[in-house]
Amino acid sequence: MGTSNEAYGDLIRLPLGVASAEEMLRRMPLGVPASQGGIDESTLRDLLFRYPKTLPIASIDAAYVGTVPVCRELATQAGFVDALYANPQGRLTLAEFKLWCNPQARRWVIGQILDYGKEIATWNYEDLQREVSRTLP
Repeated sequence: MGTSNEAYGDLIRLPLGVASAEEMLRRMPLGVPASQGGIDESTLRDLLFRYPKTLPIASIDAAYVGTVPVCRELATQAGFVDALYANPQGRLTLAEFKLWCNPQARRWVIGQILDYGKEIATWNYEDLQREVSRTLP
């Protein structure tokens, strides 16, 4: 059960069509490596890369709906983009995943994404293909 200082209540998983199979889900500590039972930024990045439908893209801009993962850790002159997605119309989505909750951190991440976008906007298709290829195994 949750503690009184948590902002949200406990979650219960209810499998469809299975009577009495509900399961109380446990919270995972943020910023703790997965090997220690938590969620760190790289685990968060990898999960959201594998499951892009969990991102609220339609709530932000419907023109970017239908994204599929392209690569992780895309190198730019401004740093490494955590994840790059593309949709069927060729629109790119850059993602930077952070576990921080304070407003100053959010402003810093927005600036980081703007720097990445500014760099990638100067690339032609061949530049993008080359940099994506460098990230793939």
